Amino acid sequence: MLILNTKNSIVHYLIGRGLISRQEVVEGGVTILERTSRNRNFLIMRSGKRGYFVKHIQPDQPASIQTLEREAAFYGLMRHDPKFAALRALAPRMIAYDRLRYVLVLELLPDAENLGVFQSRENRFPVDIAERLGTALGSYHRNTSPSAESGSAAFPRAIPWILQFHQTHAAGIQTLSAANAQLHAILNRYPDFGRKLDGVRAAWQSDTLIHGDVKFENCALFFPGGPGTPYDLKLVDWETADFGDAAWDVGSVFQAYLNSWLYSIPPTPGATAEQLEQLARTPLSGVQPAIRAFWRAYADTVQLEAVQSSHRLERCVLMAAGRMLQTVFEWMNRQQQLSANAMFQLQVSLNMLQRPAEAIPALLGI
Repeated sequence: MLILNTKNSIVHYLIGRGLISRQEVVEGGVTILERTSRNRNFLIMRSGKRGYFVKHIQPDQPASIQTLEREAAFYGLMRHDPKFAALRALAPRMIAYDRLRYVLVLELLPDAENLGVFQSRENRFPVDIAERLGTALGSYHRNTSPSAESGSAAFPRAIPWILQFHQTHAAGIQTLSAANAQLHAILNRYPDFGRKLDGVRAAWQSDTLIHGDVKFENCALFFPGGPGTPYDLKLVDWETADFGDAAWDVGSVFQAYLNSWLYSIPPTPGATAEQLEQLARTPLSGVQPAIRAFWRAYADTVQLEAVQSSHRLERCVLMAAGRMLQTVFEWMNRQQQLSANAMFQLQVSLNMLQRPAEAIPALLGI
């Protein structure tokens, strides 16, 4: 397998594919930045021309083959199947996919900034962006139901693993960080955690195409016409795209806003839940207007009736609780002990699972 592990190798690859020319490289018209995480990622910026975002799996991450294949399948579905045309306004365009070398080339969004960075820098949660996100999710959830033609093996219709994490056997626990082993123990110490998660999993539906990992880091804001022009919003990183439950995507947005509040609470040993809320640098009341705007825009776009809306909203709260547990797991993946903040998130998650109807006004402000 070809390994693109240097800027020089990526240049030669793109020239060979006809995506850039030798002349523009020689003239200094190409700039390459590496942004490696699980995959080896490259930002290819070209003077006066369309840039590229290149993903290539790392040789020590063979599991990434499946997620890259799934993302490429998603882009192929969006490009070729008219039933999924609604997604074209929401996701970047795929330029090429090299299945033999596991290289995915996407359009580079000009001067993009993820929503988390934007909100942190601005110290606010704009209602208009929340509305835009709700409309975007609602649009593709409403128009991308599964069909026989779209039943590619790349989309396994999987249920999020966190919903059965509490059932992990002893052998699996040994591979976890000490903090996540503690998380597993807590989920099993409180019977309601397991029962409620089992209920969420049993009610899971594969009713639409979902992103599967909606978070602020995967919401890209950019200005197609340059600085000072109206912004555009795209969802990026479709590696977990699947036919699944629309409520998971919506619940993921809810928990992203709630975690902006939870993460802002400083570690304070011995403080009560009420005291922790008062110490938050980002008060809950500061994110609730955006949550309300997001939900109303989403519900209007998918055209939910009042009874449907109430039922769907409770399901989304339950999904948000599950997604919050997954976020705790991800943040504690290399830690020796659950942090005070993580413990508070576990308490909030359990409250949402036990009393979703009460969480709607108390946490979401709806």
